[in-house]
Amino acid sequence: MPIRFLKNIFWFACFALLMRSCIVEPLRTTDDAMAPQIQSGDVVFVSKLSYGIRVPGAGSIIVEWKPVHKGDVVVAVHVGDPPLSLLRRVTAVPGDTVTIADEKEPHLLKSEEYILSPDQPSAANESQKIGIISRRAIIGKAVYLWLPSENTSSTAESQVKSEGQQRRMLQPIL
Repeated sequence: MPIRFLKNIFWFACFALLMRSCIVEPLRTTDDAMAPQIQSGDVVFVSKLSYGIRVPGAGSIIVEWKPVHKGDVVVAVHVGDPPLSLLRRVTAVPGDTVTIADEKEPHLLKSEEYILSPDQPSAANESQKIGIISRRAIIGKAVYLWLPSENTSSTAESQVKSEGQQRRMLQPIL
């Protein structure tokens, strides 16, 4: 009986690892850059299959069936110095012309180049420092938001109450 139990635990662990690395990954947010919709402490479910199939860990894209669009909320990894994982909105895609901080000439985004920005204007300086990121850094699209049982930000709570909205426990990200 104990060996059968250990086999079941092993297969469950393999299934969970496969789900997390290839299909969907929960990530806890650590900043309010996407407030008021996504606040520090909220958990975001990232669909790693929204844009295609990737090699877990390597970042190589095997098959891509949908492009990253402006307005998508995505998670990008190993961005900037020191390397960060960021939850940000796509604000520029290949073919767009952008002006990058500390450069005078406009820059045409090439294939596989994107600009991500926070929804909060106060966090805009961080976005400018990061600059252009590659498609390979985008691991998936944030599709659902799971709210913690207790709100981590009292100012965010009062803002939501004042707007007359109630935050549900699981909601789609727009």
